[in-house]
Amino acid sequence: MNYYQEAADKGHVASQFKMCQIYSEGLYDIPKDSEKATHYFNLLNKVHTIQVEGTQNNKIALCYLHGFGVKKDLKTAYEYYHKAADEFSHANAQFKLCVYYNQKNDFLKSQHYFKLLSDKQHPENLTRNNERYRNISYCYAHGIGTPKVEEKAALYKQMEIDTGRRFLSTSWL
Repeated sequence: MNYYQEAADKGHVASQFKMCQIYSEGLYDIPKDSEKATHYFNLLNKVHTIQVEGTQNNKIALCYLHGFGVKKDLKTAYEYYHKAADEFSHANAQFKLCVYYNQKNDFLKSQHYFKLLSDKQHPENLTRNNERYRNISYCYAHGIGTPKVEEKAALYKQMEIDTGRRFLSTSWL
C-alpha cells in the first residue's frame, strides 16, 4: 500500500483512485476512513495535464458511481463518463456509456459509443488496445451497441489475447 500512497501523493491518477477506494471500502486490512478517502478524491479531482484527463475523468466517474470518497451520485458519474468518452476518447468510458445506453434501451446512443470505441486504435499503446479489444469483444458477444456476432466477438477476444502476449513479452524492456 505504501507504493500506492507514495504514487498518489506524487500525482499518479490511478493510485489516487486506488487510495480513495481502499479507504472507502476498507481494503487490504486497512480500516475504512472517510476523511482519508475524501482527501484522495480531492487529489484526484485536481486539474492534471491533458495526457491524463481522460483517465482522471473516468476515475472520478467511478468514485461517484460507487461513492468512493464522495457521496454516491449516478448523474454526476455519467457526466464524468461523458467528458472522458467525448472529449478524451477514453475507451473504458466509451464502453461504460455503450452499456449504459443499451440498458436504457437508447440503442442509437449505445451504437454511437460502440462506434467510438471500435474506431480508434492505439498502435503505440498495447495496454489501451488490450482493454479496447476486450470491450469490443464483450459488445459483440452480448449485442451491446451492435448486432450480436459471435465470430467478431471471438476475433476481438483473440486480438485481446495476442495484444496481451505482446505486451507481456516486451513489458520487461
